[in-house]
Amino acid sequence: MRFNHPGTRKRIYLDTMRNLAYHLYRAWAEDLNDISKEQQERKAKELEEKRKKDQEEAEKAAKRIPAEEVLDTFRSMW
Repeated sequence: MRFNHPGTRKRIYLDTMRNLAYHLYRAWAEDLNDISKEQQERKAKELEEKRKKDQEEAEKAAKRIPAEEVLDTFRSMW
């Protein structure tokens, strides 16, 4: 751009390309941030679901009688 003065055809092309690259980069960066936020939200939701599931399993295990645990062990072997 140092050698192509304003108003010349090459300078107009260069300015247009620079503006296009700037806008495309900003759009890409915004999309990247949106994806990152979505991934964080999805991961937090998955962790919450896993925590609830683990808590439910712990509550069920606390209510079980020993015979059920033995039967579950044999069922898992087959």
